Amino acid sequence: MAQLRTIAKCASVAGLLCCAQARLAVAFPTNDEANPSFVPVGADLSQPDAEELAHQMGLTSGFASLGSAQGWTILPRISLEEEFTDNINEVPSPRRWDLTTIVAPGVAVLGNSNDAQLRLNYEPTLEIHLRTGDQNVLAQQLNAVGTLTIVPDLFYVDVRALAGVQATNGGIGGLGGLGQPGIGGITGNSLVSATGGGTVGLAKQNSNETSSFSISPYTLFHFGDLATARLSVSLTHANTSAVTGFAPMPFVDQGSNDQSLSSIQESAQIQTGDQFNRFRDTFSANGYQSSSSGVGVSSSTRDTVNNRIDYQINTPFDIYGQLGWEDISYSGDNVLDIHDVTWGVGTVFTPNPDVSATVGYGHQNGTNAATASARYAVTARTVLTAAYTNGVGTQLEQVANQLNLAAVGNNGNLVNANTGGPLFTGNNALGVEPGIYRYSTLTLGLTSVLPRDTLTLTVGRSEETRTGTGVPNTTNGVTTPSFTWTHLFSPVLSSTLAAWYNKGTPVAGTSTNSMVAALSLQYTLSDTVSTFARYNYYKVQSSSAGQSWYQDLFLVGITKQF
Repeated sequence: MAQLRTIAKCASVAGLLCCAQARLAVAFPTNDEANPSFVPVGADLSQPDAEELAHQMGLTSGFASLGSAQGWTILPRISLEEEFTDNINEVPSPRRWDLTTIVAPGVAVLGNSNDAQLRLNYEPTLEIHLRTGDQNVLAQQLNAVGTLTIVPDLFYVDVRALAGVQATNGGIGGLGGLGQPGIGGITGNSLVSATGGGTVGLAKQNSNETSSFSISPYTLFHFGDLATARLSVSLTHANTSAVTGFAPMPFVDQGSNDQSLSSIQESAQIQTGDQFNRFRDTFSANGYQSSSSGVGVSSSTRDTVNNRIDYQINTPFDIYGQLGWEDISYSGDNVLDIHDVTWGVGTVFTPNPDVSATVGYGHQNGTNAATASARYAVTARTVLTAAYTNGVGTQLEQVANQLNLAAVGNNGNLVNANTGGPLFTGNNALGVEPGIYRYSTLTLGLTSVLPRDTLTLTVGRSEETRTGTGVPNTTNGVTTPSFTWTHLFSPVLSSTLAAWYNKGTPVAGTSTNSMVAALSLQYTLSDTVSTFARYNYYKVQSSSAGQSWYQDLFLVGITKQF
């Protein structure tokens, strides 16, 4: 039966592609979250008048002002910091103070040409401690999203990468972040510095270096307003390792609690175009094979076919229905097999460029669930975003899937390309654990840019339930509201106040409440030099023995851009 289904899938794809060559179908699909368009949808938020808010650009690094410029800009920088903490090991007792010297060279690359687009921000961070040498570490922070045009209108290569340090035990949202350098892009970013980006303040024994890299060559075939087809192959490698040595390296297995994932995905799509007026048909067939090492799953396969029909009721409203089949198998420490029909219904609402919303419900990944995403530019200064996603897979697969949805935002960090909202909201909230999970993530965000203030409010809820044979179906979940306020006192002086609260079960059997508060001041000495000072307070209350602690952290530093 499985062989017959495979033959049917191949025949369906071949038949549809032949029909397309005979001038049958499409428009390039922008609704495929697993394989987003090479032109990100909604990646950049609507901005107020550039001249009126010119003073804000120093607060959002140079990505905002340079990201759309034609040509290439490479901006190296270096930050030197001195840190004092009263609990370097992050333990209940004995509390141990320490002085830390931090050296963080970095580079921002912004490229925009006819043949390539790239946004990259890389920052290795060296921490040398005066009293506690076993906490010395050289960690990596990286994000990159790029597209190469090999043959215009035909052949492209999409490249994505991230690396960062996250809390092994979870329960500390707001500290560190995947793909979020701690100092920021161009003149030093007060917002990111205030939040404790990178590894600052995170004890080595509670640190995992996590990374993901993917390269996806794909071809597009345009058939006028009849159809568009796409064929692609995606190669992905992701891993996470406990930080035990001095220099944990991204993309390399290094020690205890290793998890590693290598995968290849083949995808074919065809979509009808404007010739069919109010109707749009999208057919897709995907194959996925992965192998894992370290703790957890050893291999998996995922084969799916799906056909979706959209009908545009009127200009703002689109309704859709879809039907397909999925074969999903995981082997290793616990086994999961899903072989069933998939279906879904939903609506897409786009009344104007400032409002977009998609809501759907259906059966996929072996269960019934809803999905949603929305973006609403209330004004040119205020944007609301929302996203609800779910699926089944390992934590590393979740990281790779989120990276596929990423764009680099105006502050140099990764955002959801469909909404402009936050990405990786579960990072540092849920702990690092092996296994197969049914997961769901709800993210609500608000960003408002005023003449002298930037306000950001985010509420995230992340849940994961262990699934598969031979394991208890435990559920971990954390709710994380956060608030950030950046205020401009003058063109050269700004402050940032930030706070997070986390409540839930970050790892199996452990209840945790935590709070992070931060206050930062940044003073710009010149176009290429800025100084900053900040105070961070962390408090964690955990039901697990030895994991309740608090910490005060003071830091001063200077950033030089070359």
